[in-house]
Amino acid sequence: MNYVLKPFADVESETWDRWVKMLDDATYLHSAMWLDYSHALVGASDCHSFAILDQSGMPLAICPLGFSQATAGGIAFKEAIWYGAPLGLA
Repeated sequence: MNYVLKPFADVESETWDRWVKMLDDATYLHSAMWLDYSHALVGASDCHSFAILDQSGMPLAICPLGFSQATAGGIAFKEAIWYGAPLGLA
């Protein structure tokens, strides 16, 4: 199967939300509104949300993805979360 990855930043909000509505397991955590908010928390360089489309342009998956800087036990690391706000998993 051929598929296309579409970065969130390259998709209009209306199109993104239409794709979200087409996926039964998607929630508000996948919406353009939530991702705009979440991306603002971490900054553009740490935002990697994307959609996976089939060859006909139908969405197969919406993948919210961002990285936050954290420290534990004096060790700095990156984690896949929006500074405590949940990632949408479906």
